[in-house]
Amino acid sequence: RFLLCGGADEACDPDAAAAIERSGGEVVVLAGANHALDVGDASASARALADGLERMRAFLRRLG
Repeated sequence: RFLLCGGADEACDPDAAAAIERSGGEVVVLAGANHALDVGDASASARALADGLERMRAFLRRLG
């Protein structure tokens, strides 16, 4: 399992994230991002999202 969420997103449940990590999944938290993965600046939000998506691609590649 893979979870991508914003660090300022109140919907991101730390207990669920910990359970995903314990089960061998990966959790990526974008610092300062809200539920829409927006950090308040368009360029910074785009960079954060691109980083999160790259981490997701790497996770999927590891799955084969």
